[in-house]
Amino acid sequence: MYVRFDNKEIATHFLLRLTPSLTPVGTIRGYKTPGGYYKLSRLAVLKNYRSCRFGRELVLALHDWIKTDALNAGSTDWVEVVSHSQLPVKGFYTKYVDTILYVPVST
Repeated sequence: MYVRFDNKEIATHFLLRLTPSLTPVGTIRGYKTPGGYYKLSRLAVLKNYRSCRFGRELVLALHDWIKTDALNAGSTDWVEVVSHSQLPVKGFYTKYVDTILYVPVST
């Protein structure tokens, strides 16, 4: 995991690699917006590995980071997590409706 400056926003990126080869197979990005909610974005898993549930593991890892960040910021209540993604992958995100507000950005 690393943090980088990206378009005036601080974003946290997770990179999933296979072991022992360290071949990268997936990534996800998240950040806290100036509006106070968290945004899940740029989830990608290589096509040959999409049946391995790596997307789920990346989303859960990002959720853990959000929980830790929110607690460190003094939040004792729930936080809003928004995911902007394409409509063809809506089904993937509906598995996380308890924790993500799904907002489509294309039709």
